[in-house]
Amino acid sequence: MSRVHAIVSALFGLAAAETAVAPAAPVAGTISGPVNVTSDNAPSGQQYERDAGWLGTVGSRVFVMNFDTSLCNADETTNCTFIGTNSFADATTVAAVVTDPPEAVNLCNTDDQLGWVTNVWGVNDTHGIGFFLNITHDTTTGEELNQGSSPVIFDVSEDTPVCTRINDAVDFWTADANHATYGNGGSLTALDGYMYIYANQNNVMYLARVPFNVDDASDLSSYTYWNGDDFVADESEAVGIMDVLGGSIFYSNFLEKYVWLSEGLGYSGIYAYVSDLPQGPFSNGTLLFTDPSRGGTYAPFAMTNYDATGATVKIVYSVVDNLSQRVRTVTWN
Repeated sequence: MSRVHAIVSALFGLAAAETAVAPAAPVAGTISGPVNVTSDNAPSGQQYERDAGWLGTVGSRVFVMNFDTSLCNADETTNCTFIGTNSFADATTVAAVVTDPPEAVNLCNTDDQLGWVTNVWGVNDTHGIGFFLNITHDTTTGEELNQGSSPVIFDVSEDTPVCTRINDAVDFWTADANHATYGNGGSLTALDGYMYIYANQNNVMYLARVPFNVDDASDLSSYTYWNGDDFVADESEAVGIMDVLGGSIFYSNFLEKYVWLSEGLGYSGIYAYVSDLPQGPFSNGTLLFTDPSRGGTYAPFAMTNYDATGATVKIVYSVVDNLSQRVRTVTWN
């Protein structure tokens, strides 16, 4: 991370008392064509199809947490069989190729709670903190219903990671009129020692933070919430930081900004917004790319591990027609 990032992070406490100004919208120079994401160890004549994803980094291990995974013919479209939610895949030296550890699906799930894990960030070389989204399905329509969220500990010391639910799998936040389900918008860590956790409720993004260590992440009373001026202990005072259709956030060393990636209305494209601080204010959005031949785009996330300078960034996103993933390279101006 850049020296400017360190300075900005050190000033987070002062920034709450000042009026921040949204920066100019980001400008992309060149954007590569799309490449389908595939596995280098799928069964012969078959390929995995993945729906949505989140970056994780623990020690030297870089990986992706995916929401739903199916095994299909090599065309990723025909004879697909659903194999599980919450799947784990290791990144390789090529952003469009991943490696699937054995049985790395349905992680963190229990008999009565199925769901997904978003970003996982390492607290040491083998363990990281993430957030589990407890998902159920409407028995009539099959619609996915977000029930709540809570922190998890990920042990990646073996090929297949082990997920441990904190607080006996009791949700820290429940999906109702009074709570946003923190973690469903992903998270990031900053040099100020905090972990920032985002929540999308009715297309409004909320923000909590907690000191980045296992003890505090395991204690609901350690979390504070952005109220528009500062981080406060009372969750009921939380206000939205931006109106957006979901997505994920990362820090760009090149732009020296926090970058929010989001899908457009009606899966119309992938947009980028930038801010000097995790809580905003964010710029207007810049349309990075569309993919109309695949029915539209959603669930973008950045793989920042491929270029430490940040001058280029790999953006992975899902396409509507067969719920699989593609990747493009964005070069910033």
